[in-house]
Amino acid sequence: MKSISNKVMKKGLVVTYINYDSDLDILELYTNEKVHHSVNLSDFVIASFNSKKKLVGLELMDLSTQYQMSKKALENIKNAEIYFKATDRIILIRINLQIINQKNQEVVLMPMLEPMAMPA
Repeated sequence: MKSISNKVMKKGLVVTYINYDSDLDILELYTNEKVHHSVNLSDFVIASFNSKKKLVGLELMDLSTQYQMSKKALENIKNAEIYFKATDRIILIRINLQIINQKNQEVVLMPMLEPMAMPA
């Protein structure tokens, strides 16, 4: 799949809640908007939507394995941005994570998640 730039994708979420559970290897990213319903978009991604069907949160499972990132790095996420583009049929998601390590801050660009079917 071709890379999609931030200019094509909309910055859809201001992430206010970040939680990484290293035991379960799950990263939760949420806004402060109320979740109306959640949908499994794949075996590794749960998307949460508000009552207007706006994306308001993500849960990414098996994250360290799927993206070959250390659990130690994932425990040190300071900020996250979610870029997405949705149509009636699919949703594309890319996540930027700002991770604090002992020497400096670095921004990790997670690869684009595979296109997923848009929930009904």
